[in-house]
Amino acid sequence: MLSGRVILGAFAAAFLGPIASGHAAGMTLGPGPQAVRVQWAADSAFSQRQLDDPKAQAPEVQPRVPNPLPAPVKKKARSTASLRGRWESGLSVRGYYDDNILDYSQRDLDHFKSRTHLNKFALETTDDWVNDLGGDIGRRWGSRSRHEYRVRLSADVHWYARNKIKNWVDYAAEGRWARRKTTLIAHLGWTPHFYVRELQARNIPRQYPASPAYRAAEYHAWSANLEYRFQFALPLEHRLSAGWKRTNYGHVFDERSNSTYWAEYGWQVPLTAEWSTSWSYRFASVLADGRNLPANSVDISRGEHTLQAGLEYDSPHSPFGAALAVAYERQDFTSSKPTDSDHYGRHDDEVRIVPEIRLALSGGWRYKLFYQWTHETSNSKQTADFGAFSDNQLGLRAAHTF
Repeated sequence: MLSGRVILGAFAAAFLGPIASGHAAGMTLGPGPQAVRVQWAADSAFSQRQLDDPKAQAPEVQPRVPNPLPAPVKKKARSTASLRGRWESGLSVRGYYDDNILDYSQRDLDHFKSRTHLNKFALETTDDWVNDLGGDIGRRWGSRSRHEYRVRLSADVHWYARNKIKNWVDYAAEGRWARRKTTLIAHLGWTPHFYVRELQARNIPRQYPASPAYRAAEYHAWSANLEYRFQFALPLEHRLSAGWKRTNYGHVFDERSNSTYWAEYGWQVPLTAEWSTSWSYRFASVLADGRNLPANSVDISRGEHTLQAGLEYDSPHSPFGAALAVAYERQDFTSSKPTDSDHYGRHDDEVRIVPEIRLALSGGWRYKLFYQWTHETSNSKQTADFGAFSDNQLGLRAAHTF
């Protein structure tokens, strides 16, 4: 575990260093013309947590960017600049401390500390400092008063200071169309490799009579989703989205390969000139390949219900902002195999709370200090899979728009 002084010192250096360099280059405090730009990500304010992806994107309240009232339409030829389009790019760096990187239960954390059942672990430590580096490049044509089109390619690299086995990369492609009070977003994602944890393997002889065989559970995944945002007469923005994700494991854990289908509805409304609130509900159905395998096989199929509420403060007269997101998720496993003791009749409940503080600098720089607390309970008292756990993350994100 890192000491409190080391963590605070790292945050101070990470937070004050870029700000100092920005002032040295002539930056000023204030929102500026591009302090808050429309979010490229087609993800909702939270992303579902899956057993095969315990470190999914943290719940987050998105900056409010209300659609402006359209100006009177005048019949005139489109400008040459709108036809040619313009390039856009961005860069973000995030660093955070995670005290439970694989969401181990307290029992497994005790096993790791006592050096018992070591065949279940392939980690140097159960906590770590995590670094994320993201970049994107895209092009935009037209204007919102008529028709605006955007395309974007992005990549996000995640690496761990001490546990290199957890490093992974995400790739994405996105297209966006907008006109006045309507936005349509199509998103494709690709994760070529993701390490889950050491899990008990099926149909592999035990190495020792009293110790089950454990293997590294890894997968690659594709995802696609479509999102539609619109406004009525009131300044209430609605969001409808649906998506699909295919997760493929290797032959050792082929029963865990699954297809996920989900749908979501959410809305966001300004309360005052500075405050806004958002709500959303998502239902997901996870259909695992194990449901069609023999009765003694693992079946992680389940239904997921997720509710999230968000509150945001963003003043046009101040460079500082704040947000709070609270999410609750219920997972009901649908395994019909009594021999699958880890999932038969099981249900989990998870709560996530994410407060954050934001700072916007002129010139396109934005900073965010965040904390995430996750707590999950399960009626499965003893499981070789994911179960009850607690996790804390504390970090800083810096982003720049070019």
